[in-house]
Order: sequence, then C-alpha cells, then structure tokens
Amino acid sequence: MLARNAFLTYATMRNLNKGENIKSIAAKENLPIRITQLDVTDNISTLSTNSMI
Repeated sequence: MLARNAFLTYATMRNLNKGENIKSIAAKENLPIRITQLDVTDNISTLSTNSMI
C-alpha cells in the first residue's frame, strides 16, 4: 500500500531467492520498492540493513 502511494518501501527477507513475486509486482507496477536481505536472528544482518536504510 505504501509503495502504491509513491512511498519508498523496503521489502526485507532472509532468502532473496524467495522475492521473485515482489520483484515482479514492483516491476510491473513501477513501484518504489527496494528489496534487501535481513535475518532478524543475525546481529550483523540487522546492523547492515539498518545502516543501508
């Protein structure tokens, strides 16, 4: 909903290979979505994603 209202939106997931559906929708609808890897059980992953955003 946020992306469809022109807000830059981050989609996070542990396994980026499972993000094909969101990538397809974002491309088809030209949505401002950035997809990044995030494993909330891994401190390095959370710090890395936090610094990127």
